[in-house]
Amino acid sequence: MTRKPDHIALDRRFATIEDLARAARARIPSYAHDYLTGGIGNGTCLKRNRKALDAVTFAPDMIT
Repeated sequence: MTRKPDHIALDRRFATIEDLARAARARIPSYAHDYLTGGIGNGTCLKRNRKALDAVTFAPDMIT
């Protein structure tokens, strides 16, 4: 079996996107978090992006 490069290695601290978002929130200034997570205007683009991301499914090569 071949070893995956380090940049592809699974970081088990972040099982979900929410876990990753929570960790990011704790590390960045609030104004940066608000900018990254906020929408503009009525939020139509943000809703569209969220819907598109929710449609993505990741299938691991093997479950460990």
